[in-house]
Amino acid sequence: SVAALAPDLILWTRSTNDKAVYDDLSDIAPTVAAPPGTDVAYGTTWDGQTEIVAQALGKVDEGTKLVDDTQALIDDTIAANPEFADKTVAVGTLYSGQIGAYVRGDTRVDFLESLGMTNTPAIQNLAEPGAFSIELSEENVAALDADLTVMFPIGTGPEVITENPSIQGLPSARDGRLVVLGDLDLSNAFSAASVAGTRYALENAVPLFAAPLKG
Repeated sequence: SVAALAPDLILWTRSTNDKAVYDDLSDIAPTVAAPPGTDVAYGTTWDGQTEIVAQALGKVDEGTKLVDDTQALIDDTIAANPEFADKTVAVGTLYSGQIGAYVRGDTRVDFLESLGMTNTPAIQNLAEPGAFSIELSEENVAALDADLTVMFPIGTGPEVITENPSIQGLPSARDGRLVVLGDLDLSNAFSAASVAGTRYALENAVPLFAAPLKG
């Protein structure tokens, strides 16, 4: 299907980093993979992705401006939300009945840590090399408790989280510190590792994260 498009260039910058797939794509057209040093699947950062795409398209100056302007927005967000500093956060999902949580190297965790929060050790200590997420059994769902818990569904509506007794039993949920991103556009932006996604998340997700931590 890619070959049928007859592309002049293939951007494969946020992917599994599988060399065999890269080789197949490169047989079709010049292919831009993740930046060197991207050790986690789908671990390309928003700024790294912008820079390497800008270079491939011959738009380095435009890419630099996008990165600088977006970083300025992040800095403004940090200044406007001092309550994020030193707070623990857990980012989780529910897909096909399986609860998952994200670790450093995943764009969602990296986004929140860039604002001053820290991925909860209960999740981070379970991280495995090269993996951006872990699976949690119902018995281990308590690992998602943190100063702020952020969750979103994959492939279903938010009710699989808001009506899940184990998740709703978390102290963070009982205290109103569980934020469920039920809007698909918002959860996709939060997950995208792009300039556009990062800016959309700063404007629309950050207020949701800040609300339960203020006061």
